Amino acid sequence: MMNGPHHTAQMTGTPRPPSTAITHVAGVTAGYHRSLAGSDDDGDKQLVPDAVKWAGFMAGTGLGAWHGYKRTNSTGWAIGWALLGGMFWPIAIPLMFAQGLGKRGQ
Repeated sequence: MMNGPHHTAQMTGTPRPPSTAITHVAGVTAGYHRSLAGSDDDGDKQLVPDAVKWAGFMAGTGLGAWHGYKRTNSTGWAIGWALLGGMFWPIAIPLMFAQGLGKRGQ
């Protein structure tokens, strides 16, 4: 039986809290960074700051739900547009405005 500290896996380096955990695989850094300043843990600038992503998600979800319901008078379409608006807000928000934001479809 193998007991003792030399047989247990030990963590090296400085541990990070779960909210900023980063996974290093083959030299590639993947993870979610919670910096409203728009830079990741290494100090590199992000393409789109997290605050902008959050605002887009919230606006897309709210506008999508309202647009889907007003356009079709259907809760199902409201849920569908809310999901679309939240996940793909850079595409969905301009599409909603192009359709007339809440105007009845033909």
